[in-house]
Amino acid sequence: AVTLKSSTGADLSVTGKADLLKSLGLTTSVGGGNATVSVNRTTSSGSLGATIADGSTLNVDGHVITFKNAPIPGSTGAPSVASGFGASGNVLTDGAGNSTVYLQGGTINDVLKAIDLATGVQTATVNANGTATLATATGQTNSSINASGQLKLSTGVNADLSVTGTGNALNALGLAGNTGTATAFTAARTSGVGGITGKTLTFSSFNGGTAVTATFGDGTNGTVKTLDQLNTKLQANNLTATIDANGLLTVSTTNDYASSTIGSSAAGGAIGGTLTSSLTFSTAS
Repeated sequence: AVTLKSSTGADLSVTGKADLLKSLGLTTSVGGGNATVSVNRTTSSGSLGATIADGSTLNVDGHVITFKNAPIPGSTGAPSVASGFGASGNVLTDGAGNSTVYLQGGTINDVLKAIDLATGVQTATVNANGTATLATATGQTNSSINASGQLKLSTGVNADLSVTGTGNALNALGLAGNTGTATAFTAARTSGVGGITGKTLTFSSFNGGTAVTATFGDGTNGTVKTLDQLNTKLQANNLTATIDANGLLTVSTTNDYASSTIGSSAAGGAIGGTLTSSLTFSTAS
């Protein structure tokens, strides 16, 4: 007897002459016309309540995750890994936060891995042999799924979590709201014990700029919550700030004063504020 099974990537559909399919024991139909045999994917206690459709996508914090019904490149019978990409499990990543999850062998852990790469919770180093080495960013916790099937997504430190999608990805992951009709999922970062809410960061006038006092908070009443809000304050003092994937804040000069040293007696820009007693700052030499 012939047994047909669907993959995790897509429902199976076989079309052929009815007499041929009957001879294989796949249908009771007869004749010279076509018959179709289908095998739908199924869910279980160890899987999502719904399966993700081939071609669905997630856009997580501006990075794209694509779901594809195929084996992971580099595996048996699959194409080789393209240059500039690396495979980890059933995730192929470009090392910059964009990934493809290959559904034929993919699991929910692969999906969570791809989301963490998009948020910066995990980083990927693409190796010359077509693999990717993943690492959890300092101070971050990987996204997870508990025994009840509930997802716990980490926002990362770079931005509040913002997820949109195409196909059925949001619904399959339970991110489409109580009615299953939401088109986006968001989650704000929170400040934990020892956080910086209410703390201040100050810079004296730097190269004739306007002295800065930034109070960290929820972004209202003049407080700073986002990197853009901090940069708005720093710009008037000829300074700019960036945050890397590990959450490291770097304040540097704007291009016009690239040769000046922040905090020097000649240029000014001495750092101060209550934040300096909570966090450690170093000055580049």
